[in-house]
Amino acid sequence: MKRRISDNLLLLLESWFAIGMTCVKWHTGLLYKLSKSMPYWFTRLVGLLLRDRRFRVHMGNDISAWRPQRNGLPQGSVLASVLFNLYSNDLPVTRGRKFIYADDICLAIQGQFFCELECSLSSDVARMSHFCRQWRLKPSASKTISSVFHLHNTSATRELSVYLDGQRLRHECHPTYLGVTLDRMLSYREHLAKTAGKLKNRNSNLLMKLAGSTWGASANTLRSCALALCYSAAEYCAPVWTRPAHTSRVDVQLNSTMRLISGTLRSTPLTWLPVLSNIEPPAL
Repeated sequence: MKRRISDNLLLLLESWFAIGMTCVKWHTGLLYKLSKSMPYWFTRLVGLLLRDRRFRVHMGNDISAWRPQRNGLPQGSVLASVLFNLYSNDLPVTRGRKFIYADDICLAIQGQFFCELECSLSSDVARMSHFCRQWRLKPSASKTISSVFHLHNTSATRELSVYLDGQRLRHECHPTYLGVTLDRMLSYREHLAKTAGKLKNRNSNLLMKLAGSTWGASANTLRSCALALCYSAAEYCAPVWTRPAHTSRVDVQLNSTMRLISGTLRSTPLTWLPVLSNIEPPAL
């Protein structure tokens, strides 16, 4: 009986898609994809989760009217990220490689000439744009950028001409992807400079305020705060950028952090700072 119901649901959804994609809603497309790969009870459970959902906006003392939520997923739901991954699991095949984290998609391709890169990327972007229109996703041209990585200094100012729906994408020399700032030569100089500045602010504005000479927190408390505030930011994506020579900028700020924890002077040898603060050296 459940098998017949599942088959009927799949036929019904396929008939809706046969009428035309212009009348298909986002939730209908999600249920259609789930019905082809998941059991019937799970598809029905997701349908009940998304049905009859409403929202309204609060701005100061003003409250808008209730509006039905026909697109998207409930924010904060445990299944939201999983359902979105299932919804976008059938992305079209592209010439370049795709790097995906939730709704952040990066297309990467390698070539010898700039014109080759522009042609291939424009073709892949057009294919992705067609997929998004078909499944009621809206790519943002203003948030989409193009970038190029190479070691040819004579072509340092060369910008790519890649188009999305007839609009030329903005070229960015230092793009940021998943919190890591890249550069043309992949030296991570900009990213390490930003990280060092962030650590310097946290050392001076937060950790130093807790390390008063008469009323300050204990060493254990300072160590816990440093691991949560400073080292967590310093070690983010460390396996990516630990090889360049610019890591010394981060090491200088981490040494300052260890001095605040241990209460030592600036003349203290660097080899003693990890021992006195009970924290691994930055190189580790």
